Amino acid sequence: MTITLVNPIAARVVQVLTDFLPAELDLIDTAQADGITTPDIARFYQHETPVVVTFPSVRIRIAQSDPVEVFTTAMGNKAALDHQIVVIADATLDTGDDDRLKLERLAMRYAAGIFTVLVIKHDGLDTTADPVRWAQTTKPGGSISYGPEAVQQDGTKTRSATVPLAVMRSETG
Repeated sequence: MTITLVNPIAARVVQVLTDFLPAELDLIDTAQADGITTPDIARFYQHETPVVVTFPSVRIRIAQSDPVEVFTTAMGNKAALDHQIVVIADATLDTGDDDRLKLERLAMRYAAGIFTVLVIKHDGLDTTADPVRWAQTTKPGGSISYGPEAVQQDGTKTRSATVPLAVMRSETG
């Protein structure tokens, strides 16, 4: 086995969100009870993309990886790395209206769902097909923001929620 550093992280996060985010969004909608139904994510981008063409979507950006420790085990050398990732949910209204408050609520729900799935319920990045702990832990990596981003002007048409996370994972080399 060789150390791959960040290679599989975005794909694993996509799989965890694909498996568990729809149900979490349903729970959030039920708890809010305001008549808004949060649409399931239509497309996942495993990289930063300058143009989002499908809504709602999630973009995953690997910001940096910090080697924390290298140690020797019976199976060979191991490296523990702290990967800083940014998960961005992009939302728009499909009705053509410009309800800024509804878009803000959708952004907050996507952020809450992503945070709950990746940090609280599945912090080891376990999936339905692979229910074992894949990462040591996933922790908050900074402040969550709810947009709008600069290119989204006043946030009446599109809005993005940004969830920074830190994924700690060891790899055997």
